[in-house]
Amino acid sequence: MEAGSVAATQARKEAICMQILLEELGHKQEKVALNEVKNRVIVEDIKALQLITAIKTPYLLDGKFDLEAYDALINLQIENGVEGMIVGGSTCEGQLMTWDEHIKLIGHTINCFGGSIKVIENTGSYSTSEAIHATEQ
Repeated sequence: MEAGSVAATQARKEAICMQILLEELGHKQEKVALNEVKNRVIVEDIKALQLITAIKTPYLLDGKFDLEAYDALINLQIENGVEGMIVGGSTCEGQLMTWDEHIKLIGHTINCFGGSIKVIENTGSYSTSEAIHATEQ
């Protein structure tokens, strides 16, 4: 497969994933009043963004998050024009986290960077009930 075809296929996959995310956020928006959740990102906010990236979650040797390295990665993204960040597993490490770790990372990101970028929380799961529970957190 040629590089252009691979890139086009990847772009289509990313577009499909973003559409699913936008639809999920739209359904979530209907269920929760906007002022009930700090830094809520709504579909219109996401559609207005020009650059959204998925952030890698760095770890320390003991298996805990390396928040210093994580913050440096986010700051580098912001300095280079990123307007939105998908946090907590878009690079596949989300399945390795406990839900407590997942929520901690999302909370850290919102508290530290929510004023500078739109934070899109990846609360997907192989279990629908777990995904709903995580989203409600």
